[in-house]
Amino acid sequence: MAKKIIFLGLFAAAILCVNVAEATFSRVLPSSTHYQGFVYYNETVDHPLGGTVTLRGRIDFAVYNRDNLQNGEETAFVDNYVATAGVSEDDRFIYAYQIINDVDFYSDGDVGYFEVLGLLPDESTFSINPDLMNNTTAVDDGAGGVAPEPVDSVEAGIWEWLDNLVEGGTDHSQFLLYSSVNDWVKGTYRMDITQEGDFPVAPEPATLAMLGAGSVMLLRRRRKS
Repeated sequence: MAKKIIFLGLFAAAILCVNVAEATFSRVLPSSTHYQGFVYYNETVDHPLGGTVTLRGRIDFAVYNRDNLQNGEETAFVDNYVATAGVSEDDRFIYAYQIINDVDFYSDGDVGYFEVLGLLPDESTFSINPDLMNNTTAVDDGAGGVAPEPVDSVEAGIWEWLDNLVEGGTDHSQFLLYSSVNDWVKGTYRMDITQEGDFPVAPEPATLAMLGAGSVMLLRRRRKS
């Protein structure tokens, strides 16, 4: 009987862990009838203080065609972005991304940088072409996602978080968007950790003066003793 209770307890715990893990990846972009998908990332990057950090999680992406919005969810999402960002009528396509960093289970570090690559019509050229991108910004996802800081740094498909994607207990970004006159082509991305740490800095003059005064006092005490 005791063995059965232990087995049932372990089984329930396993189910709970699976449910929690699935909940980590439950946030997705509004559905798109034009193009939508996701990719899991597993990136090993250098840490500024030495060694490497492994980032693991998911990138949700979608492309919305303003000329062919077929359901209320994508229409409301696109209309809100178009109104707030001042999108031109020529920009028929809206690109959206959401970065989910699985810090609770598998990721060793905090995502601090995300860069969209491969935006040129030539699929063999993996580089950013800002001319294809307009109105790059971040939009609140309604679930406490972290916005780039400052938002003014959102340029040409590069989003940076000066803190990280786990600030305040969250593990995902807000919706990252831009508009374009061009429909999608195959591309890729680059990710990195938050560039922060205990770097050596030059002390201020006041700090040097305090250190100097403290050294003099220590020398006097040693001489007296």
